[in-house]
Amino acid sequence: MNRAGFSSPQGLHVVADVWKKFRLTEQTQWSEAHALNVMTLERLLSDSLATDVTSEEVATILESWTFPLYGRELELITVGIATLRDRQRGWVGEMG
Repeated sequence: MNRAGFSSPQGLHVVADVWKKFRLTEQTQWSEAHALNVMTLERLLSDSLATDVTSEEVATILESWTFPLYGRELELITVGIATLRDRQRGWVGEMG
C-alpha cells in the first residue's frame, strides 16, 4: 500500500476525499466498499502517487483491503483469556 501511495500525505488526502461520505451500516454491501477501493486506487494512480506498484500488488490491495477504519469506534476492551478461549472454541469460520 505504501508503493501505491496510500501512506503519503497526498495519498491520505485522496483516501479521505473518496471515503468521506461512506458510513458503514449493517446493510452495507461489499460491492459498495469495493467500488470505493477501485476509485481510490484509480485516483492514486492518476495523481501519480503510486511508485513502482505492480498490477499484482494492485490486485492484492483490491482483494484484501476492506475500508478505512477511521469512522469506527476502536477502543481497547479488557477481556480475560478464558472468555477469549470460549469464543475461539465457539467460532465457526467461512468453511463452517
